[in-house]
Amino acid sequence: MFGKEYSKWLKRIEEIKKQCPNSAVLPSPPDPRDYALSTSPLASKVTTNNAKLPYPPFVINQGAEPECVGATVAGVFNAFFHALGKMPEGGFSWSWLYAMCKKRGWYP
Repeated sequence: MFGKEYSKWLKRIEEIKKQCPNSAVLPSPPDPRDYALSTSPLASKVTTNNAKLPYPPFVINQGAEPECVGATVAGVFNAFFHALGKMPEGGFSWSWLYAMCKKRGWYP
């Protein structure tokens, strides 16, 4: 089954490259570890209860670095711990968080 999905992905990449030859945005390859949220019974439940975090004390600009997961997690941690008055000096390191994600698995 995975081979079939990979073949579909390769065909899609070829089509995208023909239509947009200079595009740097390409879909990720299929991964058997991906989880389809639509199959979860939780995905169909709508809630009006949203967590409201304060704004982080500073903005993290990841620039052109492909470490968006680390930057996002660091931003959430900075906002949360800043609100508690327990944020470490300088805040959480997004590069370190990203490295820890990569250490635990190939994809963050």
